Amino acid sequence: MRLHTKLMAGICILIFVIVGIFEYTFRDMIEANLKHEKGTKALAVAEAISYMPDIKEAFYTKEPSKIIQPIVEKIRRQVDAEFIVDT
Repeated sequence: MRLHTKLMAGICILIFVIVGIFEYTFRDMIEANLKHEKGTKALAVAEAISYMPDIKEAFYTKEPSKIIQPIVEKIRRQVDAEFIVDT
């Protein structure tokens, strides 16, 4: 095998390795960023719901879930969440 061919093969392998490393690193960074954004969005929705007067007043009733559930279900559909839970 000629030196020129060996150099080209080595350079191609090196480029593939570097591209693979960059791809792995950027994919990991993007996944972490998306996870953080989803968490931030969920927290903002939860805080907004907790400040709603109807939600606050519901806790003074005998069965607050009957008042809260329809409100939260409507919000869940609007924000395209899989579920909203209370603690």
